[in-house]
Amino acid sequence: REAAPMPARPAAPAVQSPRRAPVRRAAPRTPFVLLVVGLLCGGLVSLLLLNTVLAKDSFRATDLQKTTQRLRQEAQDRRTKLLLDSQPQRIAERAEQLGEKPGKREPQFVEFDAQGREVGRTANQGQAPAGRGQAPAGGDPRAQAEVATR
Repeated sequence: REAAPMPARPAAPAVQSPRRAPVRRAAPRTPFVLLVVGLLCGGLVSLLLLNTVLAKDSFRATDLQKTTQRLRQEAQDRRTKLLLDSQPQRIAERAEQLGEKPGKREPQFVEFDAQGREVGRTANQGQAPAGRGQAPAGGDPRAQAEVATR
């Protein structure tokens, strides 16, 4: 028997490797890391500058408060000195230092009528000068004025 020829095998398809997905490379991390580090450093520098400016303003405010307190104290000292210097005894002492001499006569008062004409002069007879204390009896408080004589 003759062997029958074997049917020819169909040619096996060429072995193709399975299709691979394209290889994805990981995105470079260096730019991202540099961006994050840059943002952090920029934020820290900004905070440092802000803190420095605020501290400078705080020192200036403190200096202004101290200056204001010193000026208020000086003003209070001057008010106190003025009150002390305006006391009658101090005024008399200062007048004496400047060569003033006390008057030997009692102060006199000029009396005016309602129209403003001088009526007469009177010596101090225990009356309060016009505008001080009680008004003189029987007259307008504005009707008398003190005349300083020496």
